[in-house]
Amino acid sequence: MAGNDSPSGQYWRADQPSHPLGFDHSQEISSDSGPSSEHDSIPAGELIDQIQRAAQLLKNRLSDHFQSFGLNEIRYTVIKMVLEKSPNGCSQTDLADALEQSESSISTLVERMRSDNLIYRLRSKIDRRKRVLILTEHGQKILNQIEECHTQRLEQMMKNFGTEQRTSLSMMLDQLMSQIEAKSSTGIPTEAGHGLKAPHLSQSGSNVSQKSPEVR
Repeated sequence: MAGNDSPSGQYWRADQPSHPLGFDHSQEISSDSGPSSEHDSIPAGELIDQIQRAAQLLKNRLSDHFQSFGLNEIRYTVIKMVLEKSPNGCSQTDLADALEQSESSISTLVERMRSDNLIYRLRSKIDRRKRVLILTEHGQKILNQIEECHTQRLEQMMKNFGTEQRTSLSMMLDQLMSQIEAKSSTGIPTEAGHGLKAPHLSQSGSNVSQKSPEVR
């Protein structure tokens, strides 16, 4: 009789699981009905958009910072590099190689910075055939003024990030950059950038490069 155990084993009692082994299909339905982790993840496009917006906001903030001292990111990069090469001086070739630009582009920038009394171009004491760049007193003064508050301003931008968050963010950004660079090296076409490359501006002086739109 339906609803009771029959001698022939053709029926199962209604108050027992319908599966002869007692498997509860409702659990299977419940587990399958939830969204998968893939569906929960943020699309790559949204993440990239966020990173680009954050990078642009940071670039704008740093640009305002440099402009308050009469500089821009490129000029700050140059005077930092010239200082690091002292007392022997930094050649235009050194700048061109480091910034991955032609010497003619660097020459234009150097002439403008000379006109603004930021750098000298002198004959090298080591090699008289070579001309090198040295900071003027004004250039050194401007750099000192920037350095006094630059670290403080950068720390202010990151004040809500604790040690673990900074470490995690740094690791994730390194992983992202490594993956992008790896894809570029495998022949996947990437859009060529224009303008000077300037080192990333951080407290440690890291030399991670980024593009600047123009030489001034």
